[in-house]
Amino acid sequence: MKSALAFVLAATVPLIAATPAHAAPVPARIWWDVTAPAAKIYGELQAVSARSSTDVWAVGTGHLGDDESHAQVNHWDGIRWQSVPEVASEAWVELNGVGTLPSGEAVAVGSETAGGRTLPLIESYAAGGGAGRVIPGPIPADGGAWQGIDLRTATDGWAVGTSGSQVSQTLIAHWNGTDWQQVPSPSPGTVSSRLTAVTAVAADDAWAVGEIQNKSDTKLASSLLLHWDGSSWTQVDVPDPGLVRTRLLAVDAAAAGELWAVGYTQDTPSDDPDPDELQQGVALYLSNGTWRVLRSSQPTVTEFTGVVAIAPREVVLASYLLFAGAEHTNIEEWRGSALVPDWINPGTSNNEHIGSALTAIAAEPDTGRLWSVGWQANTFTGREQPYSLHSTT
Repeated sequence: MKSALAFVLAATVPLIAATPAHAAPVPARIWWDVTAPAAKIYGELQAVSARSSTDVWAVGTGHLGDDESHAQVNHWDGIRWQSVPEVASEAWVELNGVGTLPSGEAVAVGSETAGGRTLPLIESYAAGGGAGRVIPGPIPADGGAWQGIDLRTATDGWAVGTSGSQVSQTLIAHWNGTDWQQVPSPSPGTVSSRLTAVTAVAADDAWAVGEIQNKSDTKLASSLLLHWDGSSWTQVDVPDPGLVRTRLLAVDAAAAGELWAVGYTQDTPSDDPDPDELQQGVALYLSNGTWRVLRSSQPTVTEFTGVVAIAPREVVLASYLLFAGAEHTNIEEWRGSALVPDWINPGTSNNEHIGSALTAIAAEPDTGRLWSVGWQANTFTGREQPYSLHSTT
């Protein structure tokens, strides 16, 4: 997963990302680097959930080597990030999503790998940054992994991901306040069907996104959107703007009927240059039954990795852009007309920056301030380290 930052000219003064001359006025939101606990060797944060300005969770993966991983769990108490001890495990653990219950308990989802087999994993962490434990959940016979979670209430939550080692299938489970139970879900792809994120608006209104493949060429894929109506999950028609590939990575809803699904497209099947250098960020916006396709304001390679819909005309997207051969964090906002970039202070100057990426974004309900997380590498850290940004309102 990649992400990126706006082109900046100094470390101490937040400056705007390079944009076309015709770009709309820049939103007033400013982002500041907030130091996150370092990984043992290297690592990244993959998800963030904010219950309040004094209760924020971020999870990801720490790496002890190229083939060994462990959970990276952090909690924000309103003053600083603190590292939370991981659940003891002899398996390689990766955490991809996190949600917070009204009680303050955090639930993280991902996978654990042991003996060459990867299984879905759900962990719970006590309120306020307390100890964690494994929660029983569905375990498909052929393995799998959770990618995203949304906990709407204490008795209504969803986790989504992928099952299968040969032909990937969608995997969905529901939280009823007592346990996680698998729920049947469509897998329309003949080669694979993968879910990456989920959002719940009401007990009878939830959405999950991902991609499907109908050919063995892994570069060819189409967007996937599923909807829960209170009784079953069904596939919903969604724009597929990529000529070769459309992959949806995140989803959120400002209200019923106001949906945002974001990710990237690829229009060229070539391996030269690398397909990652051909990606274009895309945002699919559904309002009153009509879809609109929006593109990043940045005139370069981009990939939208997170979205938070604060209101129908206040939507913020986390992403990366490619500049001078390196990834840089990039955050863009929708205020009703076009996507425009926010101001970012990355905490490093250009000559210190090696690369950085954002993977997720969330809002504090009580203040309107936002958090975005990912990774950053600079001349001080060397390899990738967990990274977080905090916004003004």
